[in-house]
Amino acid sequence: EIPVITARSAPLIPDVGVLKSNFMDNLRSTRNRLLSESDYTQLADMQARLDTQVKYNLTMYRQALRDLPDIYASQDILDVNAIVWPAFPALTTPSTPGE
Repeated sequence: EIPVITARSAPLIPDVGVLKSNFMDNLRSTRNRLLSESDYTQLADMQARLDTQVKYNLTMYRQALRDLPDIYASQDILDVNAIVWPAFPALTTPSTPGE
């Protein structure tokens, strides 16, 4: 007798396209939250208090967040735990001894 495969008995094979779409949605959602959490650093009064190096570090951090979707879209990574997130930079620069 030939076994009949039904929806119940068929193994579930995940659709890689759906998995990638979910991965990218999660990446963008977290990226957007991190950008939003650092928006205050771009306000004029905050910018006036930051030195040039800190401003540069913040610019690089925010750009790295913006670049993540392009970086991960072309990779075969589907696990959000594998994303390498940029670290939020310190808002002060270490002082030189003797200052």
